[in-house]
Amino acid sequence: MDKIKEELADVVNYCILMADVCGLDLDEIVHEKIILNNKKYPVEKALGSKEKYTGL
Repeated sequence: MDKIKEELADVVNYCILMADVCGLDLDEIVHEKIILNNKKYPVEKALGSKEKYTGL
C-alpha cells in the first residue's frame, strides 16, 4: 500500500506541474470532465453496467 501511495503522489504532482506549465486550471478541467462523464454515462443507464457509453 505504501508503494501505491507513493506512485499516486508522483502522478498527482506531475499532473499539477504539467497543468501549471500549460497554464491550465485543474479544478476547471476536472469539473468539465465530470460533466462530460455524466452525459456519457447517465446514472440511470450506467449504474451496475460494464457497457461502453456507446452501448448504453
